[in-house]
Amino acid sequence: MRNGQDQIGRNVTSQTYGNDNLWHLRQAEILISQQNIEEALLELDLAVAQDPYLADAYLLRARLKNQIGMQTEAQQDLQTALRLNPYAANLYGYNGPFGQLQLLATLRSIEVSAEGTPNPLDPYYQILDDWNNNQTDREFVYSSAGSDLELDYLESAVSHLEQGQWQKALGELELVLSYNPRSPIAHDLKGMVLLQNQRLDEVESSLRKAVELAPDFALAWYNLSRLYEVQGKEQEALAHLDKAIALQEDHAKAYFDRARLRGAQGDTRGALADYNEAIAAQSEPYLQAYLNRGLTRKMLGDFGGALADINHVIELEGTSPELLKTRGNIHLIYGLYNKALLDLTTAIQLAPNFAEAWFNRGIAHLLNGDPPLRLLGFSKKRRAGV
Repeated sequence: MRNGQDQIGRNVTSQTYGNDNLWHLRQAEILISQQNIEEALLELDLAVAQDPYLADAYLLRARLKNQIGMQTEAQQDLQTALRLNPYAANLYGYNGPFGQLQLLATLRSIEVSAEGTPNPLDPYYQILDDWNNNQTDREFVYSSAGSDLELDYLESAVSHLEQGQWQKALGELELVLSYNPRSPIAHDLKGMVLLQNQRLDEVESSLRKAVELAPDFALAWYNLSRLYEVQGKEQEALAHLDKAIALQEDHAKAYFDRARLRGAQGDTRGALADYNEAIAAQSEPYLQAYLNRGLTRKMLGDFGGALADINHVIELEGTSPELLKTRGNIHLIYGLYNKALLDLTTAIQLAPNFAEAWFNRGIAHLLNGDPPLRLLGFSKKRRAGV
């Protein structure tokens, strides 16, 4: 910490070892920027000679030697630095921002409140509203046997689903199917209820009946994808998501789920593209998609974009320990150590046993030149059982 200002893009732990040593490192960096390699090496030699226990000097010298073809000597310096500090190469950016990212503890899945995700029943309400207003081609989604009574039962079923009353919803759907067994929406909603109740052996037949009766019914294809994901059949799930999106290009949940599956398979750029589509398809802020896009951008090295997305979520959702820890990680990678410490300290205040936040705050103190506080952070993490 320097007069309350963040030290962006450089290592500041050298102050512990005296101003003369720091001066040599700064001179070396200036000379490197001027392509004065010989003088830069001399300054780094002086820094190492003055304090042979300073990992920063070895790492900077190793990087420079590697650039000018002195690979053997560079490797020797790197190994010395790692003996002095096993975290050194990643902490001090020798392996780039991804090295720092690998060191930082990351939470793989962060959830926002229900208000931050689309209501999966909204498309059904829209269909039924259109039906009620005679604005829907009933031959497309509904059989000609459909009636106003069918509409009443379907609306009641969706209302029960909204309240989590699964058995009541199932009863209404069975009534529809008892006199109109060719109702695609009833078969589809029945499949949703069965899936929620883990009756997996019955789900597929209901959903398959729905798409058989209405091949262009995007919601039924989407629900089939959910079934296959639950069963661990990721390729089948992706194929059915592709179908749902082809039939309904503004299906935000289908884009979101396809992004998750693509990310899990290592297709990070494909996931990013789908998160973009999910956000664009929603009129209201799709906070979970913003959050997941931010985490995906972080994986791709777009830390500015990641920070913008996570700030957007925090602004609308409010703070949580996980969100603050994630933003603190990005601040660390940017070298914004004061902001990282603020986020991580707040996360700890909200969740005193949050081991990852203690650990990452220890890293923040180390990078900011506060070794005693760094040790406190690591010890708290151990006491938290991680």
